[in-house]
Amino acid sequence: MTQLQKMDSRLVSEFENDIKGSQSAIRNAQCHQIFQGRGKKYMKIKQDTKQQLYCMVQKQGMKIKDAALKLGIKYATAKTIIFHQRQKRKAKRKCGERMCGYTRKYGQRSSRLEIISIIGSEVVHKQDYNL
Repeated sequence: MTQLQKMDSRLVSEFENDIKGSQSAIRNAQCHQIFQGRGKKYMKIKQDTKQQLYCMVQKQGMKIKDAALKLGIKYATAKTIIFHQRQKRKAKRKCGERMCGYTRKYGQRSSRLEIISIIGSEVVHKQDYNL
């Protein structure tokens, strides 16, 4: 009788181990599927759309969120696009374009003064003066 109980208990424990093993395998597979499902989805934005977004925000004065909704892109993507374009403008200024300056007048020499108004990346107004 005790041997039968020992055999039954062994069979039951083996059966339970098999069930636990299969359950853990199922859990692992489900977790893997969930992990794959949560992966980030990236949007490919065309250059034309980026330019439209930049014009809406810089020239027309729209908020980034409103412009993004109008163009059908995510707000975070729109913020990143605007951030990178602003960084490009700052880098271009550092490379050698001076924003403003002055010179002293020496003797009878005439000085040429040029005032350029830039909004976004377009020249809006340009005026030359000879002093």
